[in-house]
Amino acid sequence: MKGVSLFSMNVARYEMTMYVEIRKLLSVYHQQFYLKSAAIGFR
Repeated sequence: MKGVSLFSMNVARYEMTMYVEIRKLLSVYHQQFYLKSAAIGFR
């Protein structure tokens, strides 16, 4: 049982890390998209 709970904890931690990384990537992508659209709009 202890091994199972440790495993599920590791999975949860891994999922949180992946979620945070994906959020970071998305925010960077959105920033670039907004900057590009703003640059096009100002021309």
